[in-house]
Amino acid sequence: MAGGLVRACVCLWILTTADCRTPDIQVTCTFAQDCLLPCIFEPASSVNVSWQQQEDLFLTFRLGAGPEELLLPSYADRASLFEEQVSHGNASLQIKQTSTQDRGRYRCTVSTDRAVEDTIVIVRVEAPLRSLTLEITGDCRAVKCSSQDVYPAPHLSWSTEPSLQPELLRPSTHMAANKLGLYSVESRLNRPKTGSGYTYTCTIKTSYGSQNWMASLRDTEMRPTEGTQVTIPCTAPRNLQNFTLTWSFTRQRQLSIILTYDSLTRHVTNHWGKRAHLDHNWASSGDGSLHLQDLGSSAQTGMYICMISTPRTKYLTYTSVNVSAISGVSEPDERVQKGRESRLWLICIAVVAVALCVGAVWCVKKKDGDSHPPAETTEMRQFTAGHRENGTPQESSPLAVA
Repeated sequence: MAGGLVRACVCLWILTTADCRTPDIQVTCTFAQDCLLPCIFEPASSVNVSWQQQEDLFLTFRLGAGPEELLLPSYADRASLFEEQVSHGNASLQIKQTSTQDRGRYRCTVSTDRAVEDTIVIVRVEAPLRSLTLEITGDCRAVKCSSQDVYPAPHLSWSTEPSLQPELLRPSTHMAANKLGLYSVESRLNRPKTGSGYTYTCTIKTSYGSQNWMASLRDTEMRPTEGTQVTIPCTAPRNLQNFTLTWSFTRQRQLSIILTYDSLTRHVTNHWGKRAHLDHNWASSGDGSLHLQDLGSSAQTGMYICMISTPRTKYLTYTSVNVSAISGVSEPDERVQKGRESRLWLICIAVVAVALCVGAVWCVKKKDGDSHPPAETTEMRQFTAGHRENGTPQESSPLAVA
C-alpha cells in the first residue's frame, strides 16, 4: 500500500510540474511580411508589459500610462502592441517587414496585481522557395539547377535515371548570401559523354522542411527527314492535375515560344499556327506531345523544350531535332558550289574571247574592201552591120556610132 501511495505522489508531482510549465510557442515569419508573436494573459486592472529579444529589452508598456516605449532603434516603426487589447488580456506583438535579424528567442513578461506571467516565443524567419530553374547550359556540356532569394540556406541534391556511377555524379554547387541575408544556389552536373537518353532530377529543400521543390529534365534526340511530319513526345506523370504546358524552340541561342496549354481551362495559345499542334484529348491526360508539319531542313532544326509545371514541380524534355535532307537529294556543299561558279566564269571568258576574235576579223575584212574601189567596165556588144530584122540590129551586126 505504501508503494502505491509513493507511485501516486510521483505521478501527481509530474502532472503538476507539467501543468505549471508553459510550453514555448513556435512562430515562423515570412521574410519582408508582417508577423504576430502571441502573448495572452488573464485580464487585470493593473498591467505592465515588456518584450525582449534574447536578453535585450526593446519594448515596455504600462496600462493607462500612455503609449508603448521602444528602446531599440532596429524596432522603430516596426514593433507595436495592440494597446486597446491589453486590458482584455492580449499583449501580442506585431513586427512589420520582418528580416533575417528578427529570428531568435523572445520573452513576453506580463506583471499584474495577481501574478507575473512569462511567454516564450521562438521566432524563425523564412524566405520560401519561389522558383526553381533546370536547364541545359548554352555549351550543352552540363545541366544547371538554380534558385534565388531563399532563407535559410537550402539543401540541393541530384539524381539520374539510369543511375550514373558515383565518380560521374559529382556536381559543382555554389551558394552565396546577398546583403539582405538571402541565399542564391547554383549547381552544375556534367552530362556524360555517352550521349542523350538520361533523366536528371534536381531537388531543393528548405532548412525548416516546409518546402520541397523538384524538377526533372529528360534529354533525347531525333533525326527526321525534311518534308515529313513528326511527333516529339512529352508526357507528365499519371494523375497530374492543374498543370501548365509550354513548348519552346531554341536555335543559335534564340528562344521562341511555340505554344502553351492550361489543363484547368484547356485553353491553347499557338504561336506557330498550322505548323504545330497538340491533341487536346491527350493533352488533358498529360500527353503533351507536339506534332510538327512539313519539316524544313534548316528552319526547324534545333532544340525543342517541353515543360510541364505545377507550383512546386517541373518536368522538362529537351529534344534535339536534326532534320536531314531527303535521300538522294542533297544540298551542294560549299566546295562544289565554288567549283560550279569557277566553271561558269571560264565559260563566260571563253565566249567573250570568241566574240572579240570574230569582231576583229570582220573589221579587217571591212577595211580591206574600202581600200580597193571597183573598176569601171564598158561592156561592148558586137553587132553585124546591115543585118536587121524589122529595123532592129542583130547580135552579129556591128554597133553604129553616130
